[in-house]
Amino acid sequence: MASMIRATSVAAAAGLAALALACQDANSPDKGPPGLHVVAGAGATDTVDAQLAQALVVELHDDSGRPLSGVPILFTMADRNARAYVLVEPARKMYGGTPVDTTDARGRAVVLVTMGPVAGTTSLAISVLSSSQTAMATTVTYTILPGAPAKVVAAPKDTALYVGNSYTLRAAVRDRHGNPRTEAATFEVPGANAVTSGGGAVVTGAAIGRGRAVARYGSITDTAMVSVVPRGTLVAYEPGGYVPGAKQKIVMFGLDGSNFRTILTDSTITNPYGLGNGPLPRWSPSGDEIAYITQTQIWATDTLGARRPVLTTANAVDYRGLFYSPDGQWIYFTHSQNGALSVERVHPDGSGVESPSTSSPNSMWPSTDPSGNQLAFQFGDYGLRILDQTTGAFRTLGQLAQAPLWSPTGEWIAYLDANARLHLVHPDGTGQRIYPTDLVPNANFGWSPDGAWLVISGVQYSDANRRRQSLTLLNVASGEMLPLFFQHELVQPSWRP
Repeated sequence: MASMIRATSVAAAAGLAALALACQDANSPDKGPPGLHVVAGAGATDTVDAQLAQALVVELHDDSGRPLSGVPILFTMADRNARAYVLVEPARKMYGGTPVDTTDARGRAVVLVTMGPVAGTTSLAISVLSSSQTAMATTVTYTILPGAPAKVVAAPKDTALYVGNSYTLRAAVRDRHGNPRTEAATFEVPGANAVTSGGGAVVTGAAIGRGRAVARYGSITDTAMVSVVPRGTLVAYEPGGYVPGAKQKIVMFGLDGSNFRTILTDSTITNPYGLGNGPLPRWSPSGDEIAYITQTQIWATDTLGARRPVLTTANAVDYRGLFYSPDGQWIYFTHSQNGALSVERVHPDGSGVESPSTSSPNSMWPSTDPSGNQLAFQFGDYGLRILDQTTGAFRTLGQLAQAPLWSPTGEWIAYLDANARLHLVHPDGTGQRIYPTDLVPNANFGWSPDGAWLVISGVQYSDANRRRQSLTLLNVASGEMLPLFFQHELVQPSWRP
């Protein structure tokens, strides 16, 4: 059976006793040059997975040129870390899992060679396994060529683009193992599409929506997806995953991924992802400041990272809600004291801390309508209430809801149900919509300034990038989803006014 010899070790055979060497008569016709020599099969070139028609044949002679029989010959990769390698199948014997063949009466060892799956040049080391012949060794080199074209790989596989902007699609023709070939792919944009192309690799955003471009070589194709997105700027939390030492950041970028930069890195930002703790960065209505929280504080920062404290509390500022009033006069937040949650608010200069009369135990996730008078919030596990801050009256909507967020137009309240599915409902409780998707959303999402879009963070399930914390745009009117597969894991998005 063939063995992948780049992972084998000659050391396993180091304990062999000295082997008896059978000598031929000095006048033998098989007499040859002393030492170990390659007779046939060296320097071959063939494609991946090909078994060479010519076996590798080596001969071993003593100092007098007489063939040595019964001597084990080892075949191992010269560089065990090389990506390209060959497979060796001894014609006669395997020793301890290491490819070994024993010399015959003519002093010959013979092995069959099969090219490995990785294209490139590689060398095979051949050595004598004998305490009296350890210095005898040689190498042979093989060139492994790519196999037949089997697939086209387009890149980027999924990207975002503004209308009128362009990017260059790349594509490589590869064999079945992924080795690149020299052939060039062609490009096309099929049918009605959100992108256009002049027949080349340049893809241009034509209309907001989901588009696709195809790279082709003969009948082999690969499809690259494109989200053509509305223009806008987001701020979000980049948690850095659970990798030790990873930086946790508040970042800012365009919806097409452009102008990505870090606003600040804060060691007090802890525990990433959606419903876990995080800074909850939120734009001020003027778009010149961003409020965020740490464990016991509310902060404000400009887009260059110059920050100032807004409020320091003796207890925790909870992650379940941070919201600027539409007029910019208040920052609403959730306060945690002795395990009880309550909605509070403070002026952006840190003055006037007060508690709206929610009359609800464990109230959280505050947000207001455009007037700032109607305050929606979650109470208990999944209750949804609206407080009239002028009269003090409140009403309960029948929905089981968490993380309610009022739209900038006042038309909708977005929320998640007990199964983390996204819903919209009018403030009077009518017109409920549910958006079943392959997205598993987190509780922190944001509205576009015109109320036409929601930007959601959550785990995406996609062929292009499975199980990754990503952002998605939801068109509220049509329900179309535009995934944003950036190179960063991003949560808690907020759309700049």
